[in-house]
Amino acid sequence: MRLELGVLCGMWMGCGAGAAPVDPCVGRLAGDLVITEVMADPDGSDTGAEWIEIFNPLTTPIALEGFTLYTRDTDGSNLKSHLVKAGTVSEHGSFVFGDVRSGPNPAWVNYSYGDGLGALGNARGVVGLRCGAIVLDEVSWTSPVKPARSRLFSGAVLPSAQTNDDERFWCDAPVTDAYFGPNAGTPGERNPACLPEVAFGSCLSSGVARPSVQPRAGELVITEVMNNPSISETTGEWLEVLARADVDLNGVTIANGTGASDTLQSSDCLRVRAGETALLARSADPALNGGLPPPKALY
Repeated sequence: MRLELGVLCGMWMGCGAGAAPVDPCVGRLAGDLVITEVMADPDGSDTGAEWIEIFNPLTTPIALEGFTLYTRDTDGSNLKSHLVKAGTVSEHGSFVFGDVRSGPNPAWVNYSYGDGLGALGNARGVVGLRCGAIVLDEVSWTSPVKPARSRLFSGAVLPSAQTNDDERFWCDAPVTDAYFGPNAGTPGERNPACLPEVAFGSCLSSGVARPSVQPRAGELVITEVMNNPSISETTGEWLEVLARADVDLNGVTIANGTGASDTLQSSDCLRVRAGETALLARSADPALNGGLPPPKALY
């Protein structure tokens, strides 16, 4: 019996002194993880809908338990931090931290830090990730983010802890990259290249800016409306329009009887040819919009 107990103690490390805890920061270097996207001003209430994306440029996965995520103002004030309790970033993969306060995480959030960081700054701010005293990466923004659009690092530039220090390589997510309702961004996905914002009244056609063609009265006709879907109205409503001339939908405003309205926005020209119909939806995600085909624009 004594021999059996000794074997069990050896197998489970449960008798006497246990193994020393593994330091998660051993071997970690600045740049092992890179911050690539921040949603600081989501549509509606910010609480529960903000998130931070990181990227692993290495060829091996990185376990995040024991790392510290932090945020502060650009002047160093209002420092808040959260000790990460779980999660692994795959090699050459992305990982999204979110401030989910209750219920399950949405599909685009891998880990919730709850209320640990408070609200991210909309006008300016700093977000960083460290392990012990090693700052893996830190980024800042000094110009206001645009509502319902994440601030992202250009997908045309190789992400590193050096290149993402240059704000010229950052931009606000294109409105066409909506992931939930009017919120635009690419959480957990490859970032698009940052392109110059076109001037008001213009749009990009095959990458070339031109004046957008606004429909005149009668040139855009509503032909079908889904105003009471069996799924959530927030993501399941849609309408169909018929063009009677070659027009662009950029700048077209959709309004209802309650006074609420949404304006279709995109850097690219939302071109509809005469005789064509266009689907306008609340969400581009088939899992959320009831299985719709790809919409022409979101509102």
